[in-house]
Amino acid sequence: MNVLWIAGLTLLVLVEKVVAHGHWLGRALGVVLIAWGGATLALLPAG
Repeated sequence: MNVLWIAGLTLLVLVEKVVAHGHWLGRALGVVLIAWGGATLALLPAG
């Protein structure tokens, strides 16, 4: 895993823990990441 990805995810977890309504941010980000992963899998070339 790229160090920039790890740093970015760490920053997102920090914001989720510090912000007053961070649990909503975490849920929204989870939905976005799941959609991104699904789109990535759907767009992979066959074979």
